[in-house]
Amino acid sequence: MKGFGILAVLLGLAAVHFIRGGTITPGTAPFRNCAAARAAGPTPIFRGHPRWSDDLDADGDGRACEPLPGNR
Repeated sequence: MKGFGILAVLLGLAAVHFIRGGTITPGTAPFRNCAAARAAGPTPIFRGHPRWSDDLDADGDGRACEPLPGNR
């Protein structure tokens, strides 16, 4: 299922690119990792967020980049 989610995100980004006739900027791509997500703003991020990636959701609960233990 992870592959399907990633494919859906990529297809969505491609559609936005085509419709707008512009380029895809780094701010619209999924976060590469949780460090990048944390640097961009508050975390956790939730499924449905424009920069969501299933790869960031370690436990599959729909919340990615949750606070690290001891950092709450």
